Amino acid sequence: MSNASQVYDAIRARLAANTTLPLRFQNEDPPTLEDRPATFVYVTLDIDRGRMVGFGGGATKNLYRSQCALTLYVFVPRGEGFKSAMDKAETLALIFRSYRDPTDLFMATAASPIPGGSGSVIAPPGVDSEVDNYFWAAVDIDLHFDQVG
Repeated sequence: MSNASQVYDAIRARLAANTTLPLRFQNEDPPTLEDRPATFVYVTLDIDRGRMVGFGGGATKNLYRSQCALTLYVFVPRGEGFKSAMDKAETLALIFRSYRDPTDLFMATAASPIPGGSGSVIAPPGVDSEVDNYFWAAVDIDLHFDQVG
């Protein structure tokens, strides 16, 4: 069983261990974009409220499941190409597709690369900088974690 903070830490650790792309996370020092565009990944995690999925013999023993949406926004310099952004997105999707954390903190099911477009048409939560010099693709990842209570 886990909590949101543990799941977030496990996601960060899995990303850090499996990609060399620079990672930026929501609500951490605002991402200041370089004068010269360089590839980076912006990570967001949305957590839905837990829903009861099992009764376990009384109060404090019921099973609750929280559905989550992990989104990895892949930004590449404009002109680097659609294929470059999508290849990076697919590589990131493979990190989480059908993945179950070995300590049972969370389980990821679907992980789908999504074609994007010009950075000027998107504003991921927490990115306040101009992203017009970028092209983006995203990876939408469905995951969940369980709690007993």
